[in-house]
Amino acid sequence: MATKTKKNNQVNVSVEKPAYVQWRIDLFDKWFLEKELEVKAKERVPIKISLLDSRVLDGTSWETTPLDIAKLIRKSLVDEAVIAKVDGELWDLARPLEKNCVLQILTFDNDEGKAVFWHSSAHVLGEACELHYGCHLCLGPPIEDGFYYEMGTEKVISQSDYPTLENLAGKAIKEKQPFQRLFLSKEQLLEMFKDNKYKVHFINDKVDKDGSTVYRCGPLIDLCRGPHVPHTGRIKAFKVTKNSASYFLGDANNDSLQRVYGISFPEAKMLKEWQTFMEEAEKRDHRRIGTAQELFFFHELSPGSAFWLPHGTRVYNALMDMQKSEYRKRGFTEVITPNMYNSKLWETSGHWANYQEDMFIFDIEKQKFGLKPMNCPGHCLMFANRERSYRELPIRLADFGVLHRNEASGALSGLTRVRRFQQDDAHIFCTVEQLPVEIENALGFIKHIYGIFGFEFQLKLSTRPEKFLGSIETWDRAESILEDSLNKFGKGWELNPQDGAFYGPKIDIVISDALRRKHQCATLQLDFQLPERFELKYRSEDVENPFKRPVMIHRAILGSVERCTAILTEHFAGKWPFWLSPRQIVIVPVAEPFFAYADKIRQLFWDNGFWIDADLSDLTLQKKIRNAELSQYNFIFTVGQSELDNDSVNVRNRDAAIKGKAPDVNVKDMLQRLLKLKNEKNISQVHVTSDIVSSATVEEKQNVDIKNVKVKFDVHSIEGLNVLDDYLSNFAYVEGFAPSLADVAVFNAFKTAPSTEKFPYTARWYHHIESFGSKKNSFPSVVVSESLGTKKVTSENEIEVQVKPKIVEEKKEIAKKEIAKEEEEEDIDLFGSDDEEDEEAEKIKLQRLKEYQEKKNLSDFFLEPKPAAKSMVILDVKPWDDETDMVALESEVRAIEIEGLIWGSSKLVYYCLVAVGYGIKKLQITCVVEDDKVGIDDLSEKITEIEDFVQSVDVAAFNKL
Repeated sequence: MATKTKKNNQVNVSVEKPAYVQWRIDLFDKWFLEKELEVKAKERVPIKISLLDSRVLDGTSWETTPLDIAKLIRKSLVDEAVIAKVDGELWDLARPLEKNCVLQILTFDNDEGKAVFWHSSAHVLGEACELHYGCHLCLGPPIEDGFYYEMGTEKVISQSDYPTLENLAGKAIKEKQPFQRLFLSKEQLLEMFKDNKYKVHFINDKVDKDGSTVYRCGPLIDLCRGPHVPHTGRIKAFKVTKNSASYFLGDANNDSLQRVYGISFPEAKMLKEWQTFMEEAEKRDHRRIGTAQELFFFHELSPGSAFWLPHGTRVYNALMDMQKSEYRKRGFTEVITPNMYNSKLWETSGHWANYQEDMFIFDIEKQKFGLKPMNCPGHCLMFANRERSYRELPIRLADFGVLHRNEASGALSGLTRVRRFQQDDAHIFCTVEQLPVEIENALGFIKHIYGIFGFEFQLKLSTRPEKFLGSIETWDRAESILEDSLNKFGKGWELNPQDGAFYGPKIDIVISDALRRKHQCATLQLDFQLPERFELKYRSEDVENPFKRPVMIHRAILGSVERCTAILTEHFAGKWPFWLSPRQIVIVPVAEPFFAYADKIRQLFWDNGFWIDADLSDLTLQKKIRNAELSQYNFIFTVGQSELDNDSVNVRNRDAAIKGKAPDVNVKDMLQRLLKLKNEKNISQVHVTSDIVSSATVEEKQNVDIKNVKVKFDVHSIEGLNVLDDYLSNFAYVEGFAPSLADVAVFNAFKTAPSTEKFPYTARWYHHIESFGSKKNSFPSVVVSESLGTKKVTSENEIEVQVKPKIVEEKKEIAKKEIAKEEEEEDIDLFGSDDEEDEEAEKIKLQRLKEYQEKKNLSDFFLEPKPAAKSMVILDVKPWDDETDMVALESEVRAIEIEGLIWGSSKLVYYCLVAVGYGIKKLQITCVVEDDKVGIDDLSEKITEIEDFVQSVDVAAFNKL
């Protein structure tokens, strides 16, 4: 048992070893000495050690070790080496070679080397657990991303135990405890582990009569086949990652166990890289995204079986529909087979002897039945249903039937390991002569599908396992055919010895996702055994041999649709490509009068097969758009008066580099664009609106004159405010940096601030204008231009004027008089007048203002004297009331502080422009949020928008203003 104290933030652990630890050490020392004497007595003879680079080195049997050879190959290899491979068998680096052999040295970069490294680390974790908990260890294997050890203990493990376990592991690592291998008889093993019922079970159930090996590192002695790294000091970084509960052998009727997980590396920096990787992987976790996007869920009343919600079912069906459409092109016929079979079927296929533990089995009318874990035996029955002719071959049967496998409860993990699933399963029955073409076509099919997802893939040829059906001659023939097909395919491949299915060799296809993680989905398995066992035959054209056996190819590309969905979710981080997306389009009307138009468009796109929604809620426009962005809709259509008048939609493309609204697009044009995108199954959608954005840019550069647009309204009427809000939603109010005369005039027409909820764009514009003065008609400056919202129009009639704060007082009266003249008019013309006399009068008025005002750089205009350029701006978001939403996140910003100088304002981007004017390169944003309705994700999103905007500003052009 371990007790801990803390001093100077360091955990100090004192250890009291359980009694069984010393018992095993005494036995080990005794038997290890006997074994060493046996080895010393072995005859030493010269041996030849062949390397993979064709070199042959000399050695001595029972004396030369792989570590000795590593020193001869390269000095640095001694430290890099993890394990050796001798004649294809993993071998301890410190274990003497016994005969002539082929030797390979593996490092951590090799998958087998990594597995050994993590297996050795599991022993270090087991040592720490034995010392800390006084537990009885059960299993400690390497897994895909580290290792774990499970144990029987009455204590409940928690995160508070992690530092102690890491400290004990660190102590073992520092001691460089050697891994010592010892082969013992079954009787010796039972004596050594008599106090551990779990080990006793494994010895009785798994160890043959000759015995097995144990490995010792420090005080830990464990039943283990090995091999291991030379010593614990090879581990340079070690971390306990999590813990969980499990059942012995995965059976809920057995003891409940505690499981501790860990990760380790041969370099400290690799742990830091892994932690960064895990942070990104956590964001992409399919379980997290599946919950957030309402795709699926699991329930304790049906463990290991996903409940697919409507949006998740859309993804699921899209994957199957893709395969079904390909089947029609590639000559596959879809079939449906039973879910339940009599055990006699599985006895015939060989699964009853080799796979029974992984099946759900039950009794019906005194006979054994099982739920099918695969489709192949059923397809054999289908082939044998009637006499077949060689003219029918190849027969390609595809089946999306539901499968069940009895996975251990502790092994279940989201969609990646389930009990109920479906596969894009297919079986091809063909002649031996047809095999090369069918394998070639299957590999081409795989390449096509993975190309759609943007997956890179590797090919592995998995050969005959230890337990197999059929003759070695048949296996050799099958492996030779697959090898030839791989060579003709033209893509590199590697050998994966002894990993084939028990009925035939296979080609495993390993894909790499966006995080460079590897997954196996597709498989091609050649099978001469099942046709033999089911006595399948077809009538041949050979008179002397009228009936022949077909060859069977097992083929899957997506594999389990559940697991494939998990991989794709994390690969795309929930940002689904358009054709696969469960939320393709959402329509956001700017106000209630446009609900009917929004619903009309929704129905049009829905009838054309799109997943489209219309947000007709009473949320603000900004909140609707934000919700749509968080839900990962591919496209957001906003509609208002302009769109209604022109039968168009305003399109926001989720993946566009420049966020925000693009120009209007004709509805029918957009429909055709999206139909093409969907049918092409393109994972990129940027190009759909890129030409629209380009045309907008050209339009801006050509300085399109908008003065001919007349908008007259009453700011006190709902209709007038809707028109104003729609206008301001199209033209940003920050571009002119200060109010125009039109801005000021319209602002002064308001008696109270407009509703943030009902008229969000108008409210934001209002608060922005308000920030320039504490009282109406008393603004510190006026930028005169012929537009509202400071959408600049460059024409021969436009004159922009800015004033410096120090001369504001003497010029204020002039501005007030000009504003008063406009206020006296019954209707306010937002864009100037077409009347030539009015235009001439306006030119005279502006020229008169210019004579009294002085145009300066923006930074001079806002701050005088100009402070020294600083590298930091602090932007404080002050508390707001309960009714504030995302609009408030923009409009309720109170101040920016540079060297103690404070201005009031409402727009974050406006301040960023000022910062750019000062040459400030870094923004430190401090946000204070007291209302829990505004989450940190919203703030982070806004900060990201600011950073993107600032980076896009042309500083040189800015300073010319």
